[in-house]
Parts: sequence; C-alpha cells; structure tokens
Amino acid sequence: TKDTSTETAKKIYFTQNQAITTQETITNPPCSDYERFDTDGYLVKEKVIQPPVCQAVFGQILESWKQGTFDYIHRADMRIHTPLELSETNTWVMKNILEEYLPVLNAFLPEEKMRYLAEFSSICVFPGAKPQELHPDQHHQTRKLVTIFVNLLEVGEQCGPLIVIPQSHIKSKQIKDSEKQVINTPQKMILPPGSSVLMDSRLVHAGTENTTMNSIRPEF
Repeated sequence: TKDTSTETAKKIYFTQNQAITTQETITNPPCSDYERFDTDGYLVKEKVIQPPVCQAVFGQILESWKQGTFDYIHRADMRIHTPLELSETNTWVMKNILEEYLPVLNAFLPEEKMRYLAEFSSICVFPGAKPQELHPDQHHQTRKLVTIFVNLLEVGEQCGPLIVIPQSHIKSKQIKDSEKQVINTPQKMILPPGSSVLMDSRLVHAGTENTTMNSIRPEF
C-alpha cells in the first residue's frame, strides 16, 4: 500500500503560457484513483461540471466555429476540431476540472516544468462520422502528457463514443504497435453529460462511428 499521509504539494493554475503554482498541504490521492490511472492509462469521473456549465461551454464552442479555424483530426469527415479561447468562462471551467484531478496530476507530473497547457480545444462528432483508427496521441514512452476529455452532452452507444484500450500505454520494446492494440478489450466511454476521461497520451484510443440521425457528441 502507499502512504496516504498529508504532504506539501503544489496546486496548479494554468494560464495560456505558464502554470502558476501556490504552496498548500493536500492529501495524497487514494490508491484506487492514482493506481487505476497508472495501471490502466485512464481515469473516469462521471460528474466534473454541472449541466448549466456544459451549456455555457457549448456556447463557447459554437462561437469558435464562427472563426473558421479548424485543426487536424483523424477521420475528419463529420468531425470538427477547433481551438478554444481562454475566455473567463473557459478558464474558470478548466481550473475547476483540474481541481478534480489535482492529486492524480500531482503524482503523475511531479516536476513543475511538466505542468503546462499544450492545447485547449473542442471536438464535435456529427451523425455519419466514421470510426477512427486506433492510435495514441504520442509515441514517446519516456514523455508524460495527459488529455482530459469532458463530455457536454450524454454520450450514447450510437453517437460515436470514445474507446480506449486499457494498459496500452505500457509498451515494452518487444511489443509491436500492431500487437499493442490487442492487449486488452476496448472500453467504450458511455457517459453522462458533465463527465470526463483523464487519459495518458500514450494510451491507444479512437473515436467510434456516429450512427445516429440527429445526435452529436461535443467535448472539450
């Protein structure tokens, strides 16, 4: 078992270009949370923001579409990937979500130089979107990067949910990428609005197909 006594750690506050930290005393994360993330490569929380906040962020996403600035995404047909501004609303929401995962993030990213914001954006999956190929977001086994997906609407079976391959972030030199995809059974992230998935960027994952007629899957 791990020691769960209190220790001095740094609370992370992200701005556009840097992480601002303050010193405070926190309790080490429960073994179940950090060990699950460390072992499986992802961690799910079913309620990190409330429905009115989801609606406010979705409004920010709609505004971002008006800018016409779209980033690369796998299987781009019927998928939109757009950068989001660090508005007052978005920044407040991001800070609150980081608070939910803070003990795990502090354990996974123990050095201050690791704590910076690499991307703040949204993805929306529309009806007719085809499944993505399984992929990690980065291939460097010694580098640490995380992604937090936050669902703004209910994610149903047919609206293109995220799938992850548990433990696929752990790869020995003897395991080829093609073998890595069948280490474990894919897990579909069927989740309520306001839920989130913290993911090690080395984890193999993909967006699935949206077979609905009128349901979208917005997330940021």
